[in-house]
Amino acid sequence: MLGPTADARHQLQPGAVIRRYTEPCRGGLWADMPCCDRWAKLVVGRDEYGDLEEIDQLVTCQPCSWAYKVVLEREYDGGYRAIFTVLDGPLAASRMRPPRRR
Repeated sequence: MLGPTADARHQLQPGAVIRRYTEPCRGGLWADMPCCDRWAKLVVGRDEYGDLEEIDQLVTCQPCSWAYKVVLEREYDGGYRAIFTVLDGPLAASRMRPPRRR
């Protein structure tokens, strides 16, 4: 497992677990993507008491083509940590682009 501030790009492989701190944003939370400098917006569900519900989310980085399962974990300081699990390697560039018409 990689810590929240570790540079995980060179260790990304299916099954790897990367932990990231989150920042509150309108309608959810932001977390650094493990593969690049972009942010992932995570959906936050609340139960009847206002506490966060653990929601498994699928997050895909569009430029890098990495797919992750993300679970939010409550921290002792009142914030949340995002736990990214790598689902698959980057998709081939040919699969990302539509075929050309001739």
